[in-house]
Order: sequence, then C-alpha cells, then structure tokens
Amino acid sequence: MSTQSLDSAPETLSVFDLFKLWYHIPVLLIAAVSMFSIRLAGSQRFITDNGVFLSGTDAWYHLRAIEWSVENWPQTIPYDVYSAFPTGASHGEFGTIYDLVIATVAFIIGLGDPSQQTIALTLLYTPAVLGTLIIFPVYYLAAKIAGRVAGLVSAVLLAAMPGVFLERGLVGYASHNIAEVLLMVLAVTFIFLAIRSIPQQSHLTDFLYSSSGTFDGAVKYSVFAGAFTALYLMVWPAGIAFLGFFAAFIAFRILSDTASRTPLELISIPGVVIPFTTGAVLLPVIVGNTVLYSAPLLSLTELSFLHAIAAALAAGLPVIATLYTHLYSHRHSGQTSLIHLLALFASVFLGFSIFAAQTGQFLSYLLTLFGFGVVPGLTPDTQALWALASPKYGFSASDVLVREYGFAFVAAGVGILISAFKMFRRESSADVEFLTAWAVFTSALAFTQMRFQYYLAVAVAIFTGYFLYHLAGSITDWFSSADRVSDSMSLPAVIVAVVVTVLLFAPLIAPLPLANAGGQAVTSTNVIESANANSPGEVTEWQEPLTYLQENTPSPSESNAELPYNGTYSHTTDYEYPSDAYGVLSWSSYGHWITTLADRPSVATPEQNGVQETADFLVGDDPDALPAQDNGAEAKYVMADWKTADANQVLGDAAAHSDVRNKDDLVTPVYSVSNGSFQQAYSHKEQAYYESMAVRLYHLHGSSLDKGNIAVEYSERTASSGESVKVFEGPGDIHRFNSSEEAQAFADKNPNAEVGGIGMAPNERVSALEQYRLVNSSYSMAFNDRQYMQSVQQTIFTTGYDKLQVTQPSWVKTFEKVDGATIEGDAPAGSTVEASVNLSEGARSNFTYTKQAEVGEDGTFEMTVPYGTTGYDSVTTEDGYTETSVTADGPYTISIIGGGQGGESTVHVPESNVVGEDSEPVTVSVLESGQLANQSA
Repeated sequence: MSTQSLDSAPETLSVFDLFKLWYHIPVLLIAAVSMFSIRLAGSQRFITDNGVFLSGTDAWYHLRAIEWSVENWPQTIPYDVYSAFPTGASHGEFGTIYDLVIATVAFIIGLGDPSQQTIALTLLYTPAVLGTLIIFPVYYLAAKIAGRVAGLVSAVLLAAMPGVFLERGLVGYASHNIAEVLLMVLAVTFIFLAIRSIPQQSHLTDFLYSSSGTFDGAVKYSVFAGAFTALYLMVWPAGIAFLGFFAAFIAFRILSDTASRTPLELISIPGVVIPFTTGAVLLPVIVGNTVLYSAPLLSLTELSFLHAIAAALAAGLPVIATLYTHLYSHRHSGQTSLIHLLALFASVFLGFSIFAAQTGQFLSYLLTLFGFGVVPGLTPDTQALWALASPKYGFSASDVLVREYGFAFVAAGVGILISAFKMFRRESSADVEFLTAWAVFTSALAFTQMRFQYYLAVAVAIFTGYFLYHLAGSITDWFSSADRVSDSMSLPAVIVAVVVTVLLFAPLIAPLPLANAGGQAVTSTNVIESANANSPGEVTEWQEPLTYLQENTPSPSESNAELPYNGTYSHTTDYEYPSDAYGVLSWSSYGHWITTLADRPSVATPEQNGVQETADFLVGDDPDALPAQDNGAEAKYVMADWKTADANQVLGDAAAHSDVRNKDDLVTPVYSVSNGSFQQAYSHKEQAYYESMAVRLYHLHGSSLDKGNIAVEYSERTASSGESVKVFEGPGDIHRFNSSEEAQAFADKNPNAEVGGIGMAPNERVSALEQYRLVNSSYSMAFNDRQYMQSVQQTIFTTGYDKLQVTQPSWVKTFEKVDGATIEGDAPAGSTVEASVNLSEGARSNFTYTKQAEVGEDGTFEMTVPYGTTGYDSVTTEDGYTETSVTADGPYTISIIGGGQGGESTVHVPESNVVGEDSEPVTVSVLESGQLANQSA
C-alpha cells in the first residue's frame, strides 16, 4: 500500500486545462477527416458498370505497372515492349516502389489473388490517402517553429488549397506525384529533427569520442531522413535535385559559419549520415536492376549508379568543408576562406557536371528542371509559371498564384523574408534555416514548372503559420501586459491574427474574379468546388474504341509467344520485335491508355517516346511514314480523335514537334476588326492541312476530296504589332459556285480571293489513300465536347459556311493499314475512272470512299483500294486479321468521269484481297456505252 500523502497527489486538471493541453488533436483530426472526404468527392464517377476509371494519363500506366507487379511479385516492371513501339521503353518513374507497395496492398486485400477490379480500386483511392497523410508532418513542422495554433492554421490551410496540390491528391489521380510530396515532406521533417537534435555548444571531437548517447537523436533522425530521401528517389529518380539542394545547404551552412568565425561543425553529422544512408538504401536496388535487367549504368530519369555517386558526393562535401575549417580557416581571414571554399565547391560541382554530362542528360535535365528546356506543345502543367502568365491562357502570374493559394502566398512570402532576416542577423537556428532554404528551393521548382506547385503548397502552408505567429508576437510586443489575454498573447494580437487569417482564407472559400480568357470570366474556386468537378475525363470516350481494339484485332501476345503482355524484358535501346508484331500509333497523350486498356503496344507516350515519329506522320502526307523495324514489324493501326485533326489542338501540338511541317504551314489565323481591335475570327486552312495524314484519315477515312467550290475574299491589314494579317469582313466575302472550276476562275480575277480554306473545302484536290481504312468509330460524338461545339458554332456564325464535315465526327476513330486489293480493268484509253463504294458502320456513320485512276494508252488501268465489300467472315482475329465493324452497302462502282464518255461498271472486292490473304487482282471492264460489264475476282 502506498504511503504517499494526499497532499503530494498530483493536482487534478480542470476542463479548461485539459482543453489547452489537447485541443490541437481533435482539430487536426477533424481537418484530416475533412481533407480525406473532400478528396473522395466524385468517386462515384470513377466506379461504373464498365469498370474502374482513373484520371489523367500517368495513372493508367501505373495501373499497368501494378498489374505487372501482381503477376511477377515482388518485382517491378523493368522494361516494357508494349510502350514506345518499335523500340520499347523503360519509364523511370513507373515500375517503382510506389507501384510495388500498391500491388502488395492489393495482394493483401485480394487474399493473394486480387482481381483487376481490386487492383484498380486500390490504386483509385491511393492518392486520397497519401494526400491526407501530408497534413500531419505539415502541422508538426509548423508547430515546432511557430506553436500549435500556427500548426493548426497551416494544416487547415493545406486542406483548403484548391490548386495543383488538391488535384494530385484527388481520388482517381493516381500518379506518383502525391507520393513524391509525402516522401519529400517526411524526409524534410526528419532532416529538420536531425539538425534540431544536434547538441548546442558541442564540437566534432565530442561526437567522435562520446559514449554517452548525446548524439543518438541526431544520428537516428539522420538515418530516417536518409531512408525517406532514398524512397523519394525510388518513386521519382529525377528528384536527385533534392539531394543536391540538401548537400548545398549543409556545405554553405558550414561555409557561412567558417566565414563568420563561429563554426558549427556538428551539422556535418546529418550532412554525412543522411546522404550515406540514402546511398546505402539505393545501392542494392541499383545493383539488382543492373545485374538482373541490364538497367543503364548512368541515368537521371531511372535509378542508376549516378544516384549512388550523387549520394557519395553529397556525403563527401560536408567532410571536405569540415576538414577545410580545421586545416585552413585559421590561416586565412573569413573572407579569404569563403572565397576558397566557394572555389572548392564550384570545382566539385563542375567535375560532377562534366562527369554526368557523359550520359547526355545532365545539362538538358537542369535546363528542363529550371524552365528552359520545356518542349513546345506540352500541357500547361509542365510549362513555367511565366509561360502560363500570358494572354494565351488569360492569366497573369498573380492570377495563377491566387488561384492556387489565395493570399496565403503573400503571407508565406513575408514569413520566408522574416526568417531570412533573422538568418542574416544570426538570430535563427539551423533547423529553421533549413526549412527556409527548402521553401526557396520549392519556390524555384514551382515557378519553373507549374506541376511543382504541389511541393510549394506545403511550404506556403508552413510559412503562412510562421508569418501569423510573428505577426501576433509583434503586435503583442506593442501592448502592455495589462492588455494581454495570456502570458504570450494580447487581445489586439488575437483580433488582428483572426482578421488576417480570415482574409487569407477568403479567396479559398468565396469566388474571386481573376481574369478574362477568351471572353469568359475566370474566377477562383474553393476546394469543395474543385473536388466536386473531379472526373475521369475523356478516357471514358476512349474506352469503347479501345475495347474494340482489344477484342477485334489480333493479340500480339497470343500470336507471338515471345511477346507476352506481362513478360519480363531486359533493358535495351532497341528491342527486336517479332516480324509480325505491330504497334498502334496515336498522339502521346493517349499512349498509356492504349497499352493498359487495349493491351496493345503504343508508339508515342506522354514521356515523349515516339513523339517525333508520330508527329511527322500525323502532320506529313507520307502514308509510308509509320514507325517500323527492318524485319517488317511496324505500326499497323492509327487511332485519332477529333483533336488529332484540329490544328488548334493535338495537330498543332504535333506540328510543334515535327520536322516536316509547322503550324503556320497548316493554318493561318484570320481576323475580324471591331472598333479598331483585331480579333481572330477563324483559321484559314492551307492545302498542307488537308493533305496531312491526320485529316486524310479522321475527316476523309482515306477517301479523296474534291477541290472546294467556294472562293473567299480577304483584305490585308497591318495590326498594332506591325504584322500584316488577313482580315475577313463577313459572310458576304464567301462566294459559292457550282463547281471548283468556277471558284478558281473567280479567284484568278480577284487577287485577294482564295479557293477553299474553310471547312472541308481544299484549295486543290486531295488524292485517296490506298492502304488505310476505317475499321471502327466510337458511338460518342465530338459534338459532346463543349470546346468542339464552340469552335464549330463560331466558324458558322463568322463565315456563314456550314460544310465543315464530310464524315461523321465520332470522338475516336480507328484505322488499319492493310495491303489493299488491286483492281485491274480496261476502259477507253486516255480517260479517267473513279471507283466509289458506300460504306457504313451500323447506324452510327456512313460515308463514301472514292479513288481515281488514269487509263493508259493501251486502255487499261490499275488501282489499289483499302475497303472490301464481301467475305468479312472469312478473316478473323484467330487468323491474325482485323474484324472490321465497317462494311460496304454494295459493290464498288467504277465510272468513267469527264469528257462526256459516261459508262460504269460494278465489282465486288473480297475482304481476303484487302488484308493480303489473296493477292490475285480483281478485274473489271468499263464500256463507253455504259453497259454493265462482267466482273471477276
């Protein structure tokens, strides 16, 4: 029995004392639950009767990598021959520990045999979970440097941000981006703790000879920091810049202390232990990838020995700096030491740069990272902030920042300046200085690529709390103790802090007008509105055609045992495919969808593999420009959506990457003048536009297109920029004629008139394709897209011309390259014959394919056509052929055109001839009298 007296018993805490002690926990948990529930908004749009959808493009390839890991657990996909055909590719940020962890979770949920639905659902919810977890280290860091109230403000602010940070953490947006943020923030937290744990007034000799455990905390936190840094690099190998930033901070912290004669040698403990641990964790993985899969030795975008070398150099810099302080600092003045150390670090960095440049990636990586190497035509989130702050996007730089952070960006900026001022006056601790330097580092990243706002969001949240803490503290200092509501806070300080907090949060809650883009007002949105707008996007329009591709084309893995979909392939720069292998060409944005949803090799990927070849094919007019290997393996299918044939959409992006043509070769902007102001009315289509493969496929289905029978008058004006531009006065400037000859005659008489250039009215006749045919089009129409409809309506309203389509504008169309069937025949010598056939795809579309041929002096002609009219059941996917959904309504009609000779005949073309199973020509005779002649095959 205890003999402790009642007088010595611990005093019972009051309810108010308990509240003050624990209030932050329920508030933080409420913020976290709210954050998670917001990120789940719209999840019902992703789970449908047709399966589980994801958003964006990266998420789909992560699904591919996770499914591969499930089949080959515990490995990650090293190289994929179903991506970047005809070479294959290894995508450094895919097939990482991120995918392996999700595969493992799916394994557990699926009791060792997860279904595709289970795998997809696990990935679907991953970003919401990871995004929510970030709130806890953010609170912790802010609370450590500015108190619990500031920590809660930072946590709530992070939960309320509606920009890129929210987007990357929404359900369905299952890219690795949000995992990057979580792992970096965890690494930063443990680096902060490691620096904070260094004993004050100690020296390096104390650490080397101490056995008391005084330094255990710093070492322990350093090991954790190094481990999380390694995990960060495993998820995103290109994040090696973070390791360089850390090494630079430690080195220059030692440098500044040396120059001021107040050395802090012990900061070299985390400076060495953290990168050493990072390298120790990475090295076995790098060696394993190199030995097992022939991974590249030096690469910045994939884990390689370059990362191990970087870790070793990062660990070596503090050692060099510390040795320098002991050996040389006492011989020189602080300024001289500073110059020597700067020269030393510059030499080391230069040597590392020269070494790394041998990989051919280092300089381009640095340029891209800091905004100078961004390829034209990429999506806005990969552009620099100042690229978005342009009239093209309708935003200024301040508009972009307000939309991301409200006014918190300003508050955080002031907070960083306060910390920097304290650093300058040497009033701050090294741990806070590290956070400040890290905030500047993330700012540099975010300003040079918009997508890196997801890093900066964390720094903004932390330093907004830091700012409010110092604001309240400064106001408190202005008042006497009588005005204080507590020992550390005055009533005016509380009032001001609350008012400022409300102002900071206001733009994140209520809509705030920002800009006017394209005549439409742009306002800020709050986090709930942004989350509720979350949806899978246009991948839902692609699912049906991709399902068709999967089910009605020969499977590469079934027809080629050496090309299994979930097979293991070693790294190579040019994989040798089986001779009958094929790829699917489409724009890079759709490459991962083709690989994952159709199980087919895609040519172009969002990582820019195959983009040059794809762009050259789509923009150019060469039907034989499909990527291929020498052994006969080539891209066999082309998938094009309505954007692919729009020069202001994908086709314009392709032109930015092409060496064949640029956008100015395809279209010329035409302006209208209103009140002295020039506004673009529409785009005049040049002949090169109509002859591009993208247009000949999507709009014409491989058919020919007659020269336009309209002539358009333009006037030349000088814009305010001094540039000469085309000006269209109104619909009265479009002249319609009964034939293209009449239109040309009018243009010949009027120097300011041109034939065609609007809708499907070319300046010259477009010839037919011989080996490309439409095999499927989606039920969904381009008219479902608001942007497409606005473009169509604007063109019709401006010009009064409505012949904008010659085929049904399905959202996605799939084309196949075939051998083509040869039609041979005889007709009057010197005449022209035209073959035409009406085709349909059920009730969804119908069109006519036409092709012309000249009859020789011997009275014979020959042409190749890509569409069959009979025998569709004779070729199947089991035989290695496509089961087309486009069928003919009857035979080809072969007509004699021009010259008044008349005459026509009909002929059927078997499907087996089109696909090359039967190479015998189809023969036909066309008599001048117009009588029906015999036909044979």
